[in-house]
This record gives sequence, C-alpha cells and structure tokens, in this order.
Amino acid sequence: MYIQIKLSEEFVKSRFYDKVLPVDVLAEALKKSDNIKIVDQNSFVLTVRVDEKVLPPEKLGELTVSVLAKAYDMKKEEAKAAFEIFAAPDEAIEKAGEAEEEEAPEERSSMEEIRGLFGASQFIALCEEIHAMAGGLIREDARDTLIARSYLMSSDSPEVLSLSLDLFAGLLREDALFPAARVVRRKVPLSSMMQMSMGKNAAENILGNNQTQDVLESFSSSIVLSSDIIVNLDISEWTERIEAPEFRQFLDCLQENTDNVIYVFSVPYLEQSVLERIAAVLGESMQIRTITFVPASISELKSLVEEELDRMELTADESAWQTFYERIAEEKSEGRFQGIRSADRIFDEMVYARLRAAAGGIRPESRVITAEDLKDLVRSRLWNKGSEEILRSMVGFEKVEEQLREACGALTGTEALSSGIFFEGESGTGRSTAARIMAVMLREKGFLEKGLLFEHRSSDLVVPGAGMTVPAAMVICRDARGSVLFIDDIDAFLEEEEARKGVQGREESSERDSFVMEADSRDFAFKAVNVLTTFMETHPRDCLVIFAGDEKKLEKLRTRYPHLSACISRVIRFENYPAATMAGIFLQMVEKSGIRKEEGLKEDVEAYFGALDYKTLKPVGARFIRNLFEKTRSLSGLRAQLEGKEEAEILRADFRTACRERDEGMNDKARSRSRYGFGT
Repeated sequence: MYIQIKLSEEFVKSRFYDKVLPVDVLAEALKKSDNIKIVDQNSFVLTVRVDEKVLPPEKLGELTVSVLAKAYDMKKEEAKAAFEIFAAPDEAIEKAGEAEEEEAPEERSSMEEIRGLFGASQFIALCEEIHAMAGGLIREDARDTLIARSYLMSSDSPEVLSLSLDLFAGLLREDALFPAARVVRRKVPLSSMMQMSMGKNAAENILGNNQTQDVLESFSSSIVLSSDIIVNLDISEWTERIEAPEFRQFLDCLQENTDNVIYVFSVPYLEQSVLERIAAVLGESMQIRTITFVPASISELKSLVEEELDRMELTADESAWQTFYERIAEEKSEGRFQGIRSADRIFDEMVYARLRAAAGGIRPESRVITAEDLKDLVRSRLWNKGSEEILRSMVGFEKVEEQLREACGALTGTEALSSGIFFEGESGTGRSTAARIMAVMLREKGFLEKGLLFEHRSSDLVVPGAGMTVPAAMVICRDARGSVLFIDDIDAFLEEEEARKGVQGREESSERDSFVMEADSRDFAFKAVNVLTTFMETHPRDCLVIFAGDEKKLEKLRTRYPHLSACISRVIRFENYPAATMAGIFLQMVEKSGIRKEEGLKEDVEAYFGALDYKTLKPVGARFIRNLFEKTRSLSGLRAQLEGKEEAEILRADFRTACRERDEGMNDKARSRSRYGFGT
C-alpha cells in the first residue's frame, strides 16, 4: 500500500531557516523501520510503501506525530495539525514504482546486523524483544518504560561491546523509539579523585567534566540531557568494590537524570556469581538486566571471515583455513589477539595476499585462496613442515626426540591425550619447540583435529580479580580443543596465598575494606587449576596439556594439587646443552639466514661457547643463542647500510661486539616471542 504524508505549508515555512527540511527529518526517522519504505519525496510530500496489515495508515499517523513532536518539541495536537495522511494517487504510485525499480539494493537494517553477531545470544534476544514491542510502545505512548530500564553488559571485547551498542542505538532509531539515539562512553575510574568527587555532583563529574565536545553538548552543568543518549559506563575498576558507599552514592546521582538516557554498565567477562552480585547492587537503584557476550570461538571467527570473503566472491581452501587457525593460535600465544578486530585484520591480509599473488602471475584468474598465497601470514616456519623434517633440522635434540616419539606412541595407543605431560628442564632448552613438534606429530597421526600449539603462561589463567580467573581459564581451554595447550611458566600456580596486610589488624574496617580483604584472600590459582583439571577429565581424547618447569616446581605442583598430579602421567626431561651443541645451533641459524659469513667465524663461535661462565649466565639455551644471533645479525645489517653495501656479511667483529653485550635480555623470551626455540 502506498501512502502520502503531506506536511502543511505553514509548518514547513516556519522551519525555513533549519539546516534540514522537516520532510527530510521525517524521512530519516521513518526509513529506519523495517515496515516502511520511502519511495519518493519533495519539500512538502513524503510517499511511502507499507504493509497495511502490519502498519495501517492510522498507526503510521501516530508514528509521524511521535517523530514530529520529538524532533520539534511540539505538543501532540500541534504535531497532528502539521500534516495530512492519505492514500497516494495513481500517478504518484506509478512514479514510485519506477523509482523502486531503479533503486540500488538496500543496506541491512540494524536488527539484521544484530542477528549476525557471534556470542551475543542474550543481546540478540533483548533486541528481538524490543523490536517486537516497538509498535505497542509507540501506540500506548509507553516508551518511557523502555528508557527507564538499565543494563549490565559483560564482555571481554571492547570492540564487540562498542559495535553492539552502536547497533542497539540504530535499532532504537529505526523503530522510532529513541529517534536521535547515540552512544556516549565513559570510564568510571577508581581513584582518590573519584572518591572525593562522590556525593552531590558525582554524576556530573564523571559524565560531563572536561570531556569531548560531543559530551559537552549533551550534558549541561546540571546534567540535563538535550537528546536521546545511551550512556555506556565502564565500571570494571569497581567490580571488587561494588558495595562501597561511594559507588552507591554515584548510582543515586545517576537516578536524578533518567528522562532521556539509557544507562549501560559494562564489566569484563566474569563469573555468573560475580555478575549477580554486581547486578544486585545496581538493582537497588534501577531496573537492571544482565547481558553476557561470550567470547567468539575460533570456528565463529572463521565463519565471520568466510562470510566476508563470500561477499567479495572469494573462497579459501582447507590449507588456507589451517593457516588461518595457525595465525589465530600464534596471536593468542603472543598475547596480541584482539578477537573480532584480529579476525578483520587477518581477513584483510588474506585478500591482499591473494591479489598480490595474482598480480605476480600466480593463478591470476583464481578466486580461491590457498596456503601458498598465505605463506607470510604466520611468523613461525615450523607450521608448514612435517614432524620428520623438523626433527632432522634440530641440533642436539636426540634424547628429547626419543622421548617425544615414545610419548606420542603411548598417547595414540592406550593413554588419554589430556592425561597431561610435564616438560622438566631449564628455560631455553627447547621445551616450546618440542611442544610444537608434538602438536604436529599428533595431527599427522589423526589424533588431534587441528594440531595447533597454544602457548600460555600460568599468569594468563590466574587473573587476580573477582570473577575473572575462571572465565579466562575456560576460554583458553576451549580454544585448545583439538590442539596442544602448552603452559610454559607455572609460577602463578605456585604462589602462596596472601591476604592484604594491615586490613585484618584494624579494629574497625569499612564495608569496602572487608570486601577487599575477601578478594585478596581468594586463591585464584586453585580456581584456574580446577578448571584445567576438569577440562582434562572432560576431554580425554581432544587435547594434550603440557606443563613446563624444573624438577622443584614439578614436585611443588604435584604436592599442592594432587588432583592435577593424577592427570600428569608422563615426564619428559630436557638437559642443558653442552658448548659444542650450542655453537652448532648458532652456526645453523647463520646458515638458515642466508647471510654470508666471514671466514674464521666458526672458530670464534666455538671458542666463545667453550669459554662461557655457565654458572653466571645459567640457563644458556636456545633462547640465549637466538638472541645472540639476532644481535649479531642486526650489527652486520647496520654496518652494511652505513658502508653502502647491498648485501650484509656477518663479520667476526660483529659477533665479538654482540658477545660483549652481556645484558639480562639475552635470556628474555619476550625478545624472541615471535620465533620458537631454535628458529627452525
């Protein structure tokens, strides 16, 4: 059904000096609805197409009244007098039909975009609910009941939360529930200044003091809001002090300003019990609904990238997707993974790699991305090699190799994969490289679906904050299904539980102090280990968990966590390398780099490692050698640039200079985080 909305000439002329004509304001608001199609307009008349069963003319009229009254601060009677509504004449229908045929495909609505979000089932359900109620809320003039509701949203990804709130604002605009809805984001800091500002003007200090021009336009000194705003308040720093009197005062101040604002409180991805505790405090001052965003799985990220590739009429074969998984595992292991943002970045790199290959004459007409195109997507060179090829390239790895083969044979025989293995040895003795070889071996034997390596420190699982440890540990375990989870540093599992000193000695402690003491006394390490143990017991053939440390740490781990000890069925021992082996590893790195070397370098390298003071520099392993090589290569490259040479050459002088830099960083893993072990 085609309907025309004709604005009165008097009303349009009264807004002559406005930057936007009333018909444009009306069209912008109405076109956001799924049930209204704008087909033609001029300065006075708006022609729309609607489904009369869903939106009859009288309801369209009510919606028009609502939009005009809100946009121009008019009473309903004034808004009704500002337009007429009637069925479009035949010539208008014919013109509109021609315009629709020529029109480009519509953009997806906010609700359609929301339905495509990953890990957001609760948020999608909320939006579906509001979308279905929109007509009734407008018809009954009950939008205030929606605006009066506030939300507690838990997410580990600021990007996902930001996107979701922007889509939420778009939905409210499209459904004409919050016609000018936009999102304002604020962090509520836990600081002495914040606590001093609590009280009468707390909300003003947080929301409107020295902020961006956007907020200054939205909040007056008394925080009277001039437009429809969704205020996202990040209260992450208050999760352990949520019951503090200062925070309750802050909530009371917010309640004085609820006429044109929807409050959304955001916190990290937390345990349900902690979320319930926060929601209970918020619920004392306002209507609150908790929404949790589950971190996207690797499979969901693949689906996201797959959808984007499909829009560009590109596909990826199985080898390319394996490389995609490897890149995700690498970013997670290096601590630089950013969820959907990382997936978007990898998507861009995949497309660029295919176009670059095509421009270079490699399958120029192909729309299929392969691992060959993505050879630079993953930093480590171990992924694209078989286990036998990797082992042949290792120097001084014979004893470890024998143990690895025996362990893989047992694991793929009668033992459960996730029974657990302990790598006993000093840091830098090739433990992470061995973990990666095991992942490749088990994938080749068909016992691990993906055969990736997820390398983490125990501190990645033990997160000292109320309700944060269990979710963090569970996400890591979920990611590692079908792969190897290698925990390279178990120190955080072994730290002794300590309560904050001074709090217990006070005769009188505030409610906040009591809560802090309770949080400090929690044993987060036990929570993380319990999650790990449960995961290993629940998925006995779906993951291999490897712990690494020296003999003393292994014994301490077994003593403190007997339930975990029962899951560790095998110990593989790594010995420190003799001088000849370390010299061989260094020279192998030189050969693999392809850089020419000065004659006599081999003798200098062997003499250096033979004379090292191993007690002072202990441990001296692959990581120490890798960092020494990188220093040497950097010096040779810099010298070649200064001398104007096209090719670098490693001189004996470069090596001697690098050897003199006996700093602590030579054993620092962070310096070679992007490379594993021997750099093979």
